[in-house]
Amino acid sequence: FNFSVGSPDSISKFTGGTEVFFPIDLASGYWQIELEEESKEKTAFIVDDNLYEWNRLAFGLTNAPGTFQRLMNSVLRRVIGKICLVYLDDIIIFSSIIEEHFTNLKTVVFSLLENAHLKMKMSKCEFLAQSVSYLGHDFSKEFLIYTDASNYGLGAVLSHMKDGKDQPIAYASRNLNKGEIMYSTIEKEAAAVVFGIKRFRHYLQDQPFVIVSDHRPFQWMQNFKDETGRLGRWAILLSYMKFSFQY
Repeated sequence: FNFSVGSPDSISKFTGGTEVFFPIDLASGYWQIELEEESKEKTAFIVDDNLYEWNRLAFGLTNAPGTFQRLMNSVLRRVIGKICLVYLDDIIIFSSIIEEHFTNLKTVVFSLLENAHLKMKMSKCEFLAQSVSYLGHDFSKEFLIYTDASNYGLGAVLSHMKDGKDQPIAYASRNLNKGEIMYSTIEKEAAAVVFGIKRFRHYLQDQPFVIVSDHRPFQWMQNFKDETGRLGRWAILLSYMKFSFQY
């Protein structure tokens, strides 16, 4: 049995323009799922010569994350990506205006979760929050994107500063195709920048960020006027982004 739990990277794409949040943490989420009888013996363990079996879904089981995520996706399938996001037992309800927020709360909490007999941990809930910590990324902090190119590949790292330290968020890389291998050095370095920005666009759109590179000639890209050719097309793409260069 395999079921993907999704990734924080894909989940974070949906909350642009959000004004109000309501984070939900389910109370001992895994333990709210009862195991079928034939599955219980597979969880057996021995303590002091006594044999025990789990009656409910336990942490550490190979299929536990996928099983739990499948349940949550099934319960919330008609609202995921529209008014809520879910990553395992962490749910966040988001709304663009306060007036619709109470309707969204009623739909998710008092309809879908209640009908599925899923219980919340009230101490982790926060009504009418204007910002929340969810899956680790703080979108109020300036993002840094490190890019580099070799003769055979492109690489990019997305990060931000936290407590004075550079904290990586995501990594991306790919091989150059046969045509790209023939690029000049500056074209390869520019291709790495474009690759990184496209890969992390949902983080970088509509907010300032810093491109960190060891290739100083990139400064021309901010004022490039020629719209023809490969470099011109890349410069046009970058003209829609709010960035600065750091070497």
